[in-house]
Amino acid sequence: MKITRIKILFIALLLSTAAPSLPAEEQQEQRRLSPAELMRLRRILVQEDLFSHAQAGDVLEVEQTLAAGANINKKNRFGQSALMLAATMGRLAVAELLVEEGADINAKDMEHGRSVLMFAVADGHLAVAELLIAKDVNVNAKNNDGYTALMFATIRGRLEIVKLLLENDADITIKNNWGETALGIARERNETAIVQLIRDEWAARQKRKKDVAAAVEEARQVYPDISKLISEFETE
Repeated sequence: MKITRIKILFIALLLSTAAPSLPAEEQQEQRRLSPAELMRLRRILVQEDLFSHAQAGDVLEVEQTLAAGANINKKNRFGQSALMLAATMGRLAVAELLVEEGADINAKDMEHGRSVLMFAVADGHLAVAELLIAKDVNVNAKNNDGYTALMFATIRGRLEIVKLLLENDADITIKNNWGETALGIARERNETAIVQLIRDEWAARQKRKKDVAAAVEEARQVYPDISKLISEFETE
């Protein structure tokens, strides 16, 4: 694995902890780490390597850090996992590897409660968003302020991603902590194409509901005995 800058700084810090007023032999003794301390240092450095290589998109290095024992779901000092870092940079190959190895696709960062999908859509990484959706990510997860991935995509004007989310059951009716829906946000920001897209999807969903209701009612009329079965199914 590559020697990262953080490794050099971390080791330098450790080696600088000996008191300068002590004799050279005693300073050297202080610099010796116990096996447990060395193991802990190694885990820290390997974990930092995972974060940096995931962000850089280095698949081979990510594979090596995972093989060396890095925790795939551990979060950095900013509360972000390796998958979040890959998602925000659009590192599709790394994201695919991390997901395959068991990364939590529904994890949220510790500061704002943003999901992995939010990191991907906010920066316009359609392929990463498609990957996450294909793995059944929760498209309607909300951050601490009540924003969804659909709202993030709307705010950034990501028309293709908005379309992708709507095609995969993004909830149009969800409101954030200020009572705003994705449609309201689109109107406020003059995202006319997104406004039309959401309106069209709303109309299509309403039509599907009416069609289903009509089909159920027709079945009840033609097959009276089915009414009880349908009622039982609806109450389960």
